[in-house]
Amino acid sequence: MKISRTFLTLTAIAAIAAPTAATAAPGKSGDHRPAKEAKGKSKGKGQSKGKMFTFRGTFVSGDATANTVVVKVEKATGRAAKFNGTEVTFSLAGLKKLHVADTNADGKKDLADVKAGDRVQVLSKLTSLTAASQPFAAKKFGVKAPEAAEAPEAPKPE
Repeated sequence: MKISRTFLTLTAIAAIAAPTAATAAPGKSGDHRPAKEAKGKSKGKGQSKGKMFTFRGTFVSGDATANTVVVKVEKATGRAAKFNGTEVTFSLAGLKKLHVADTNADGKKDLADVKAGDRVQVLSKLTSLTAASQPFAAKKFGVKAPEAAEAPEAPKPE
């Protein structure tokens, strides 16, 4: 009998506590920190944070005075995939370093080392507001020159 009285008491306490736990404010689950904002939501003033996108393709042309490059995009990530198969202009003005090899042996790594047809990878942060305006600001610019074809070996005389 004593066991059932204890069980009934605990059940009554749980029944009273359950509705108060269910009516707690959302985002306040036991801690006093505010609820986090969902990803991709704006941070105020109508501006969204933007996302990083990767564009891979071939180098078409570059303008050293305007510090821009044109890339024929073969593959882009995420929503930027709508640029696949098109030529996109990127601004290199904010970059500290170009990831290129010194192919012309002048001692500097610059746009003069990049030739048409080189494989290019560009990282750019885009928001929905900047998606229509080119040139896109590049955050990283890397070039891989096409590999030279190896000459076939001559047969050894016996």
